[in-house]
Amino acid sequence: GLYKLYLHLCVLVLSIAVALANRGFGDEGSETDLAQWTKLVDAKKEIDQEITAKVDSLRAQAQQASPEERKQVIADFEQLQKRYIQKYETLFQQMRPLAAKIDYQAAPETLTDAKNLLQASFQQNMFADAAAIAERLNASGNASADVLAMGGISLYADHRFAEAQQMLKQALQGEGVTPQVRAFVAASETYPKLWEKEQAIRKAEAAADNNPRVLLKTNRGDILLELFEDQAPNTVANFISLVGNGFYDGIAFHRVIPGFMAQGGDPNSKDDDPRNDGSGGPPYTIECECDRPDTRMHFAGSLSMAPVSYTHLRAHETRHDLVCRLL
Repeated sequence: GLYKLYLHLCVLVLSIAVALANRGFGDEGSETDLAQWTKLVDAKKEIDQEITAKVDSLRAQAQQASPEERKQVIADFEQLQKRYIQKYETLFQQMRPLAAKIDYQAAPETLTDAKNLLQASFQQNMFADAAAIAERLNASGNASADVLAMGGISLYADHRFAEAQQMLKQALQGEGVTPQVRAFVAASETYPKLWEKEQAIRKAEAAADNNPRVLLKTNRGDILLELFEDQAPNTVANFISLVGNGFYDGIAFHRVIPGFMAQGGDPNSKDDDPRNDGSGGPPYTIECECDRPDTRMHFAGSLSMAPVSYTHLRAHETRHDLVCRLL
């Protein structure tokens, strides 16, 4: 109902992030970073107040409305949500570069908003931005264990493994650190050599320029996929066949885990029953190619076919067919 939608919007207010192009900050060269930050924080507070008042009004309407009228109230709320998400996205887009430059020792009152922005960026997989904010907070001596954990994982995702290891080890000295952090520390010790090997492979592939490619069209923009035909030939052939047959048309990303992955490809996601999402597929199976000696490892932008026998995979594990990367 409307109350659940209201709670959902409250979460979006705290965690929404933007995927728009950088717009800059206008011609306000005389303003300091802190002054500009303060101006944007004040703008966010105004948006918070606006949306709170409008949501409260809609909730009051819903309490007095008939079942049929409630449908219209919920529709009005969904439109309100879309408008304000865009407002927050535009605002956060301007705040991120500033959050990576502010002197938090001189302006401790900015810490809470900066940490919230770090969390929002991390949850939306905007790892380069999240890493920059965490590094700035750490440099000013204002990095708690959770800030260091998010920053370290973000550095790892951005292929900055040595820096990731250093920040994650700092996080381990704090309280409430999850086992995930220890797993990333261990992975950061082995992945520099793997990344070096991967870069050499990519250089050779770029020179040959003969890998098949697929354009993935989504309602958030297009993504060009380069398929690793040499290392996963059957998996790639199956993927191309399904694409050609329209198997993926209209399918949703049914499982999205911040900081980990977005999973899609299930035709069950087309129906109105979310309980069966993730349990469907084509009426056949193929052999897993993840045990090949030349299997590709996972880095930022990887796309894989997850075998049905593996239900819980950590971010750095590679026990599934890596078929391509995002260009």
